[in-house]
Amino acid sequence: MYNAERICNSIPGNKYIFNCAHRKFVILEAENKNEETEDLKERIRNKLKELTERKNVPFELSVSIGSACSENGESLRDLILKADEAMYIAKKKFHKR
Repeated sequence: MYNAERICNSIPGNKYIFNCAHRKFVILEAENKNEETEDLKERIRNKLKELTERKNVPFELSVSIGSACSENGESLRDLILKADEAMYIAKKKFHKR
């Protein structure tokens, strides 16, 4: 959780981070649009890369990120399920490379 918090805290904005499962985190950000979400995901990837390079980690770390934005007043549970599904799609794409 420490590294996830460091990465998220280094990115500006009004957001909350929760550990919802083993090595799985939820970031809630108020009033975010899809294009801002894509930018946030890229900044998280860059911060992870920066952190691993600074710590001289001898292997590549990756992160799969799924996101969901409320458009029709979905419940928080529904948004988390949508983001979780999107994360698994991203993970499959990464492993196919």
